Amino acid sequence: ERILPGPDRMYPDTDTPPIPIPDAWVDDAEATLPERPWRRAGRYVDAGLPTAVAEDLAAAPWSDLFDAAGATSPATARLVAHTLNKRRKALPDASLLAGVVADVDAGRLHPTAFGAALDGLPVAGDVAGGVAAVQAALPELRAVDAAARLRWAMGRAMPLALGADPRDVARRLQEML
Repeated sequence: ERILPGPDRMYPDTDTPPIPIPDAWVDDAEATLPERPWRRAGRYVDAGLPTAVAEDLAAAPWSDLFDAAGATSPATARLVAHTLNKRRKALPDASLLAGVVADVDAGRLHPTAFGAALDGLPVAGDVAGGVAAVQAALPELRAVDAAARLRWAMGRAMPLALGADPRDVARRLQEML
């Protein structure tokens, strides 16, 4: 026996015909869907990431941040992926990350300084800052031998020039000393 229409009905009226959904609505909905995780993981593997890392990253909430970083080499892509996986709570702004990744890709920043760069330390070959710190102490250094002066100056300059090529820093300091 069928229940009569009213507010106490459990099921909707089955006599109402279905409303057709236009194909354009379906196309619009599919166009706004995020990239499928398996396709994203495949793209990451093609970029040079190991399969396990690519699959983890594709499902991670920071995968969009990885995409925004724009790493162009497989080595840099692996570096960015591993760093983001380690820094789950302290993720950088996309524009900051993209700038630092571009410096690593271009060779202006050594890959070992990538983590420090994201912490906000002076990076990307800030040789001038390190040299300026040494110049302030030059008068006291005149009495020490050249090798000891250079070691001391490198110790003062390198924390300020983190990511710079140490040979470049040493050459500039030798010219100054």
